[in-house]
Amino acid sequence: MQSRSMLFKVLRGSKSIRATQKSNTATESVPAHDIYNPLPFDKIPEPTGLPLVRTALDYTPLRGFDITRLHELWMKRHQECGDIYKERIGLKYWVFCRTKEDTERLFRSEGRMPFRFELPAVRELKTMMGYPDSIGNQKGETWHRLRQPVNRILLKKQTVWKYSKEQRDVCKEMVSYMERRRDENLEIPGYAEALQVWAFEMAGIFIFNTQVGLLREDVATEVAAVFEGSSRMLEYVGAGAIGGPWRYFLKPGLKKCLLNSKNFMLTIVNEQMSKKSIKGSLLEEIMSIETLTEEERESLLMDVLLGAIEATANTLAICLYCLAMNSEIQAKLRSEIKALTPEQISSGRAIDSMSYMNAFFKESNRLLPFTHGLPRQFDHDIVLSGYRIPAGITILNTINSTSNMNPDYFEDPHECIPERWLDKDKSKFMTTSGFGVGARACPGRFFAKQEIFLMLIEILTNFKVEYHHAPATSIIKATGVLSTEPKFKFISING
Repeated sequence: MQSRSMLFKVLRGSKSIRATQKSNTATESVPAHDIYNPLPFDKIPEPTGLPLVRTALDYTPLRGFDITRLHELWMKRHQECGDIYKERIGLKYWVFCRTKEDTERLFRSEGRMPFRFELPAVRELKTMMGYPDSIGNQKGETWHRLRQPVNRILLKKQTVWKYSKEQRDVCKEMVSYMERRRDENLEIPGYAEALQVWAFEMAGIFIFNTQVGLLREDVATEVAAVFEGSSRMLEYVGAGAIGGPWRYFLKPGLKKCLLNSKNFMLTIVNEQMSKKSIKGSLLEEIMSIETLTEEERESLLMDVLLGAIEATANTLAICLYCLAMNSEIQAKLRSEIKALTPEQISSGRAIDSMSYMNAFFKESNRLLPFTHGLPRQFDHDIVLSGYRIPAGITILNTINSTSNMNPDYFEDPHECIPERWLDKDKSKFMTTSGFGVGARACPGRFFAKQEIFLMLIEILTNFKVEYHHAPATSIIKATGVLSTEPKFKFISING
């Protein structure tokens, strides 16, 4: 019995994704969103598979499975089964949904302490680093106890805005770095690593109240090995998102890499702790939270630092790719930037109010999702697409990666058209935010967005951005990541 259990955990899926005849009949007979007379769970369409292993072979190299392109398998499932389907993954059923109506109902049904399924890969990473489990894996009152002090610090826009001037200075330094490091093709070798260093410096402004100084002496590529830990951590979490053995192939050398990153971060933290400049900083706030243990405070600080590096750097790379492929949008954004006064261009409040920049940001997330799927669990039954889903079932909302090209939602879906997001009511729930939704959304999302906007302003003020390599898509490594190296050509505008 134990070996059979292990087989289910290792093998998940099947090449055959035909929905059963019984399920297709059920789909046709029920109104899409009948919440008053829902059909039972067993009527939800599901892909058919082989005896015993069910759909397991779809999740193996035998069928060409690539964990970074898991969203493509979701799309195939939806195309065959419909807008909602269930699939037995391991020993448990998951439900996948993608309509804007289900998306709205899913996230409006959350309480103040939403449930999300645990990620064993995250727990393993924290253990390697010598820390307790992450906030993201916690539930109920434990999650709320850890998350509440973070929210008080990070989710006040006035707090975010007060750092905008200093963060703009970091962006100017990044532009100087880019000018120095451009090669004969006007591209920047190791630009992915440079974006990580930039993101760390931006995080340093609000965490330490000062710059660390990694961009000043052309050291971005020299510290790349240190930031390798955050990249490998992201890849490991992505590979372990649905369980199975894939993440274990990434494990050799991972602990050493993580500890190198941790020690580097703690060295900087300890250096900053001795300075008067940390007064009123996020570092001081976190280290003084009395409801957390010393280990929890340090673990939280590592989450903020490592999360800030990867999420912000990867999202900026996606935005730059969308700009590089659409020169007319660059021109429109430059016009919006030029309309800002010298005082406004350093004002967090003014930058946050840039309508076209915000629309472009959302359109970039639609075309190349920053987040491909959002999981939830409920302690009560919920009705989606006319089916009753029992409490405790993991529900994965896939609207970002399986409905982002739906012509019923988006006219000319393959075109980059930021204007489609200027009507906020019309566009509601047609995608979800790249930083998550509701109480479980990324607590650093306001900081990340401000940092990206500030960097885009400086880049567009100084450069025309082009891309002359293989087309890119967004792949899954915990968050959305460009499938190609961010090799952009930066052409100076002012000589």
